[in-house]
Amino acid sequence: MLEKIKIFYYGMVSIVLLLINTAIVAVPIVSLSLLKLLIPIKSLQFFLGTMLEFFARIWVSLNIFAVKLISSTEIIFEQDEKLKKDGSYLVICNHKSWLDTLLLQLVFHKKIAFPKFFMKYQMIYVPFIGLACWALDFPVMRRYSKEYLEKNPEKKGQDIRRTKEYCEKMPKRPTTIINFVEGTRYTLQKAKKSNYKNLLNPKAGGIAVILEALSGRLDGILNTIIIYESSKETLWRFMTRQTKRIRIKMEFIPLPKIPLKDYFGNQQDKEEFQQWLNKLWQKNDDYITVATEKINYDR
Repeated sequence: MLEKIKIFYYGMVSIVLLLINTAIVAVPIVSLSLLKLLIPIKSLQFFLGTMLEFFARIWVSLNIFAVKLISSTEIIFEQDEKLKKDGSYLVICNHKSWLDTLLLQLVFHKKIAFPKFFMKYQMIYVPFIGLACWALDFPVMRRYSKEYLEKNPEKKGQDIRRTKEYCEKMPKRPTTIINFVEGTRYTLQKAKKSNYKNLLNPKAGGIAVILEALSGRLDGILNTIIIYESSKETLWRFMTRQTKRIRIKMEFIPLPKIPLKDYFGNQQDKEEFQQWLNKLWQKNDDYITVATEKINYDR
């Protein structure tokens, strides 16, 4: 009974703190976003984008403060390369929980440029959130279903072109884009269709769009793996002190070592890049297996 009371207490405190943090920055972010939408002057929009990132960083800092104040989780972060604050990176990562987003913000905060999540087109229409994400220059991926393309064959390839154009229009400033390359959160049901033991199959198209559109600006890929001690881990468990340990590993892959070539114009280049990504994902999968076995052994 006492344990349930503790969980409820920490849960309520976490919710209140996160709501307060959001309320502090909501007014300036929404106001600046509306100004950016209504005033189509590039120089002013660039300035407003800078101000928006400033307030977004404040929000992340406040959330990290709340996490450190409440959560007792040990977070082990391994990185093989020193990161540059003025560098530009594409972060690719596995996806198991809503907690992943908070963890990536936590471990990369103030180490690299403000992270922007590669999001689905439908998010643009979510009130306030969609506006803020647009104003912060979050890259958008619009995918058409197979059924839709069968009925509208003229739309084939249009989603990729629009996404590429959107990325190319991003302001020329240091940037970090985060892409959950599996395209969805991991579940046991989805895992039945996967070629991997611990991961879902990666989708190469989204990565290829970003790499091609921002090829002259990116330093490389940050291949990131999040490993939980339990498959039950959630944001709620994390903020109520039930999660004991999380391991996060980051590997830097410089741009010249990524075999993108002409992904969208040459079938052989496309297959070569897909094979490269599949091998990388297999290496990540093997790492998770070994790390999980070590966790079980330590218990």
